[in-house]
Amino acid sequence: MPYCVSLKEPLDIPVGESRQAQICAFEVDEPERPAQVLVSIGDQSQLDDFKLTFADGTPIIFNEVGVYIFPEVIFNTCANLIVTFLKPGSYEFTVSLQEQGTNITLDQEVTITSVY
Repeated sequence: MPYCVSLKEPLDIPVGESRQAQICAFEVDEPERPAQVLVSIGDQSQLDDFKLTFADGTPIIFNEVGVYIFPEVIFNTCANLIVTFLKPGSYEFTVSLQEQGTNITLDQEVTITSVY
């Protein structure tokens, strides 16, 4: 059962510029399988150094340990997001596709964005 989760965001971005990003989840054999996507930031001290919203402007708020959970995943679609970094630096994000209920990791991707 092949699964894929992907974070499509700019890899190099100037401070203060808003850019489009996407989180996509794909599945070939079981598109109805209950799943969730976790997004985490590698350095919790950077939680206030960026803003992430859905394309409609709804804020995405990470918890105190730097995690946001997309609770219901519709496979073979993407969530359209807007990201704005407020300080320069290197930002590491991990996106994990997990089976809902068991939290078994089905796929995971790590991306690093350089902000200047």
